[in-house]
Parts: sequence; structure tokens; C-alpha cells
Amino acid sequence: MFGHKSGIATRLIQDFPNIIIWHCLNHRLQLALDDAINDINELSHFKVFLDKIYAIFHQSNKSQFELKQVSEELYIEIIKIDRVFGPRWASCSLRAVKAVWRAYLALYIYFSKNKKFSGMEKRLKNKEFLKDLALMIDILD
Repeated sequence: MFGHKSGIATRLIQDFPNIIIWHCLNHRLQLALDDAINDINELSHFKVFLDKIYAIFHQSNKSQFELKQVSEELYIEIIKIDRVFGPRWASCSLRAVKAVWRAYLALYIYFSKNKKFSGMEKRLKNKEFLKDLALMIDILD
């Protein structure tokens, strides 16, 4: 924690004035990515949608089981869908976005079978969603 008044870097500089302090490169990259995502409205909507997918399958074993059944019928291997753009590194977000990409057809069929998720089905049906998903994979990669 750098801090301007009482962070560890400030305290170290007081004791060792010639010390050079810098953020970890991976941490700086993640901070830049988080800032970019927060500044682009389209990405924030995309992030909210992916977080909704995560919440549906993270909180419900029944939903996970039903999605697994659909994926087995389609011969699609489902990779665990984690939280996207959370407090983790970009590589974790990349894995999560790729999991959604690979499970796209199974997700679409699952949401189309469940009428309470008609909004999710409609969003997945939108070609702009696929463009955003592909773009996000390229950016995070």
C-alpha cells in the first residue's frame, strides 16, 4: 500500500530517502485495465451482464446441473464461469470470458428454455454481444 501520508512506501522513504518505490507491473496493468473498463459505458453494461451469468450459476446448483445437461447434449465442455473484471488479475478475467465464449450455445439454449431468463436470452441473441465478447477476449489476451 503506497499511501500519501502513512502507506508503507511513505514510511520506507522516511527511513531510507534514496529508495526507489514502484508498483508491480502486473498490478499497474490491472489498475489500467480497471480504469479503462470503468470509463467505457458499453463495457460496463457488458460487465454487468457477465456478472449476472456468474451469479446465476454460482448461487444455484440446480442451474449448474441444468446447464451441464444442456452442454452434454451438445458435446460442449463447460469450464467454470468465474467473476469477470473482479479484483483479480486480467488473466482470470480472460479465463472467465473464454469460458462464456465456449459455453455460448449451451448458455443460449439454457436461457431460452427458462422463461424467467428471457432478457438474458435476448441479450445473447444480440450480435453486438458476440462482438463485445470477442473484443473482450482480444483485449484481455
